[in-house]
Amino acid sequence: AYSILDGTLSVNGMEIGEIGMEAMIAGTYGVPLIMVTGDAAAEMEAKSLCAETETAVVKYAAGFGTAMCCAPSYTRKLLYEKAKTAVEHCRDISPLMIDAPYEIQLRFSGEADERLLHAEEFINNGDGSFALRGTNLHQMWDAVNLVYCDWLD
Repeated sequence: AYSILDGTLSVNGMEIGEIGMEAMIAGTYGVPLIMVTGDAAAEMEAKSLCAETETAVVKYAAGFGTAMCCAPSYTRKLLYEKAKTAVEHCRDISPLMIDAPYEIQLRFSGEADERLLHAEEFINNGDGSFALRGTNLHQMWDAVNLVYCDWLD
């Protein structure tokens, strides 16, 4: 689930997180997900999308918005090794591609986000979910981010 939404995010019925969305967008350009760094949840999401993706766990969740980070000397070495392996095997990894047209579905576990109620490009399904339909996944994700990130205007 995509945390900012307090619910779930899906594309064409496939529930994903932020890594999945970025991997799908990259896939529309023919670019594979070759490496992900982050916490264990990031590793789990990346591997669920593509088992061949290199992952580097460099921090551990310690509560909402907080993490315990690995020592810089360990992280530096791990990132170098994982990046080297990822680049060496990048041709063996297929891009995550899904067919257009696309439907991004935002489903809330509580009340719908007020910002979406006023965003005219989103369809209010009336059941705590909103849909955005189109043929350019990258532009659609930009529209989602513009609703949530006022500073992007």
